[in-house]
Amino acid sequence: MTPTETSKLVDLDRIRTWRAVCKTAHGSHCNDRYTEMLSNHLAQLTLVDVRRQCLVTLHSSTPYVALSYVWGNGPAFRTLLSNVSDLHQPGSLSRGNPEAVIPNTIRDAIQLVEELGEQYLWVDRLCIIQDAGAAEIENMLKAMACIYASAEFTIAAADGSDADYGLPGILGSSQERSDDRIPGVYGQYPSHSRWASRGWTFQESLFSRRLLVFAGIVTWFCGRRVWDERDRDPLSEQTELETAWPAERQQLGVPVGMMSILPQLPCLGRWGALVENYSSRSLTIETDFDRAFAGATQIMNGTFSRGLFYGLPEFFFDIALLWQPEAWYLSLLRRQNIGPSWSWTGWKGQVDCCAAWDPFFAGVFKRNYGAADWSPATILKPIVQFYKMGESGANLVPICNDFVKFRELRNDADAVLPQGWRRHPDTLADFFLYENEDPQLQYNFPLPVANPSEHNVNGNYSYFLQFKAPKATLRFGGEISTPKTFVAVLVGVDGCPVGSITLHSFSDHAAIEGSSCELIAISEAEVSDLPRFEEEFWSNDPCTWDIIKWETGYGYRQGTDILAFYNVLWIGWDGDTAYRKGLGKVGKRAWDALGAKEVTITLG
Repeated sequence: MTPTETSKLVDLDRIRTWRAVCKTAHGSHCNDRYTEMLSNHLAQLTLVDVRRQCLVTLHSSTPYVALSYVWGNGPAFRTLLSNVSDLHQPGSLSRGNPEAVIPNTIRDAIQLVEELGEQYLWVDRLCIIQDAGAAEIENMLKAMACIYASAEFTIAAADGSDADYGLPGILGSSQERSDDRIPGVYGQYPSHSRWASRGWTFQESLFSRRLLVFAGIVTWFCGRRVWDERDRDPLSEQTELETAWPAERQQLGVPVGMMSILPQLPCLGRWGALVENYSSRSLTIETDFDRAFAGATQIMNGTFSRGLFYGLPEFFFDIALLWQPEAWYLSLLRRQNIGPSWSWTGWKGQVDCCAAWDPFFAGVFKRNYGAADWSPATILKPIVQFYKMGESGANLVPICNDFVKFRELRNDADAVLPQGWRRHPDTLADFFLYENEDPQLQYNFPLPVANPSEHNVNGNYSYFLQFKAPKATLRFGGEISTPKTFVAVLVGVDGCPVGSITLHSFSDHAAIEGSSCELIAISEAEVSDLPRFEEEFWSNDPCTWDIIKWETGYGYRQGTDILAFYNVLWIGWDGDTAYRKGLGKVGKRAWDALGAKEVTITLG
């Protein structure tokens, strides 16, 4: 076949070759099955025995293939308490059983797995009892990342819009492949498919070690290679492979194989990237928002000291609060009774984490041009002690924003560093290395190695925060139309700009000019590298970073004075509970001149 041709039927021998090469040549990045991690969640798994055409319950270390697909809205056969015993009988899932009206995608996957010489398939619709008790369902959801990571490979049904579409190219499939459905771009992840837009399929793709994607053509994605049907024989590539793979896998742009790059240390940028991707996806049932992300949350929770609290790493809490709406989404909608307004989990719509966090924590983006990777352009200073509230609201527990404590280690050349860390002097700025990490990963300060079992997600706390913070009132001076969603200028009593707010919801845009807004300051920041600040932040988004202009009217002199500002929340009220409506900045001199009063806030 030429590089743009493929046949009407999938070449199964080619798939077998892909898997064989991956298994023998790609090392632990692709071949670690994470069975111990899975067994910590589930001792046994229910699987489809494709040879006996029934369900079987086996030890969770049993090799199996997984299926990722779009459910759709139509009624379909599934495992329930009422039929689970019957479905364990040989032949109960066969085409000859009129009671088992299995969707075409699942039926084709069963056939494909058998033809590839495998015996077991895991598919959620059949292998999870859909009306099981809440505790059992919750345990399965938390194990989802491990289930897909432990699979030998995952079949990703990226064609079609529901479970009845089938796997085109499989002998006997309800769908036949046609030439006009075959894309011309080699090795392309199906990012524009309905499958890639759904919330549930996000972690299924992300944690799978290998993806066999059906999207017009069949493509193999793993931690080391991408192959598709138009590729030459991958066996001929073995002479080209390096004897040692790089520490980071090559396919970082593809959401697959997350377990192989799971960080030992708190990685704010990696968590931000996951949040941004997941928040852009859609769900048929909005109350599934937490459930569809539960596996990813459970896994990443263990990488952060103090864990995750309603989607924000507690270790970096002051920085994590600074998320914003994504530039192209324009407006968010509140998720009623699902999450707090102060967290991205409380809003529907794509959010921006990495660009919003990057000014305050070097390394969110890896630029690979020196000190910018380990030295932030601004230094964030917490000014608020946040408290978590128990479910009853009775007990208050402080949020441990420990990154500040660890950051202080860089300012003391004689400080005793945590085990495994070394300081490296540099003419631009010192950086730190961790002994078990790639030496190319340089850090601004030492970070703690988390204990995965140390903290439960959210603990036994409500989503209310309580804290004391300075509160002041300013006026909106109008709205600025920018690529960075909706930005409102904040003006002082003289009508001069002193700050700006990025509004979160379209409903707040009407008639804001001239109206007043209540603001609370949640952190202070000082610009530590003015040239970088102007080049990287102000020049790209002057409306939200026009701090020099805001401060000049209050006596700031560039070149001699320290440039500083406050991160502020615009808040509204629901009775005695405040809620987040927007996030922005106010120049430090301008804010200090307001005489803000400290108040106790309950933020929901």
